[in-house]
Amino acid sequence: MLPREQAATEIATHIAKFWEPRMRHELMAHVRLGDMAMHPLLVAAAEHFVDHEINRGDLREASG
Repeated sequence: MLPREQAATEIATHIAKFWEPRMRHELMAHVRLGDMAMHPLLVAAAEHFVDHEINRGDLREASG
């Protein structure tokens, strides 16, 4: 199992690579509303978008 922060970063990278913009916007809307049903790792991943912590080099690599 990955450490929490690493897992959140990898989830955020996956979202940036494969989710359409409208899906990312919907995710962020749920986070802003404090959706209590969301998994804490998904919330942490979404926070990477807010903090702009996505490594653009990772977006060019194949998902592994």
